[in-house]
Amino acid sequence: MVLHKMFARLGIVMIVGGYVVSAAAAGDAAKDHNVAISLVAMTQACAEQHPDAGISLEKNMLKEKASLTPEMEKIIKEAATNPVYASEVKESYDFFTTPDGLGLLKSICKEMIATN
Repeated sequence: MVLHKMFARLGIVMIVGGYVVSAAAAGDAAKDHNVAISLVAMTQACAEQHPDAGISLEKNMLKEKASLTPEMEKIIKEAATNPVYASEVKESYDFFTTPDGLGLLKSICKEMIATN
């Protein structure tokens, strides 16, 4: 449920962060990639802000396994582990250090903590 709510909020993140101009402008693969990058960055930022909460990408994905397609799971894991995507994850992570990003992150972290 947490990832489902976060996916809904990712539209805002991607627009504000400049990742996706419009849903029609990007293909499904590009949208899934951008969602994965943002999800990895959000999870890292929440885990860093709340080190005692036990927040991890793996835990979130396990809880949401029923709502994630195998392809989306693969894309998220690739975004989290492949160094090729590190600069994209950092760029997304950096958004969450801005005033606008911190407000959004606070809400997302609250949901992650509530489900742990």
